[in-house]
Amino acid sequence: MSGIGRQFPKDRTFTLTGCELYFGKHNNGGDDDGRPPGWSCESNADCASGCYCSADSATGQSGECTEAGFCDTDADCPKGMTCDERNSCVPGGPTPCNTDYDCAAGSYCGPENTCVTSCVCETDAEAQANGFGHCDEGRKTCKPENAGGSCGREATSGTKPSCAEGSVPLVDANGAYTGSCSTLGNCDLQPPCAAFQYESDCLNPSDTGTCSAVYTGINCHKPDGSSCHDGDTDCTCQSFQFFACTGN
Repeated sequence: MSGIGRQFPKDRTFTLTGCELYFGKHNNGGDDDGRPPGWSCESNADCASGCYCSADSATGQSGECTEAGFCDTDADCPKGMTCDERNSCVPGGPTPCNTDYDCAAGSYCGPENTCVTSCVCETDAEAQANGFGHCDEGRKTCKPENAGGSCGREATSGTKPSCAEGSVPLVDANGAYTGSCSTLGNCDLQPPCAAFQYESDCLNPSDTGTCSAVYTGINCHKPDGSSCHDGDTDCTCQSFQFFACTGN
């Protein structure tokens, strides 16, 4: 920790506070470049984790690192404070939003139209390991499971709805079809191959990568002119129709 060019305020005694204890916990005993409580600052980033840059009402000195505590989400902070990217409580209420893109990475737009802190991720597996439903890879942000159901479950009950091309059925936590569909671009998780109802979706490598199409032959005949049946070989068909999508 460097104090070059900075001085402690006079008559101030420094003890091990939550800010300084954070160094060993998260840096395996290494130094934290942030400044401890009482040091002058220009922004929250100047202060050690667990502290924020605040005016000191007792001395009238502005820009002083002040301890507020650590957090994982806004709910861990006192009222009127929010959890920042340093896992530190800082003044300020939730950020208003209309879409996820109004929020910083690591947070999403919640049902009350305010940004909710979650976690940063690269894959769905990382998000799920942190207790969330999936990862919004475009924003590298953990998100909860969609309230209307998931694209990524195999259905075990219910009636499969007919979805538009570029969409798949949603399945609830009990494995039942919800009756609704989601466009592929809004899916929470990668759909199973069986969810694709159109050849174009099944064979689109950007959507599947591991699926194969199964076809039904139309007007199929054997060399002697008789109709083909299941298991017959050497059949010639007038055309083929997409039947189902399966995994390789």
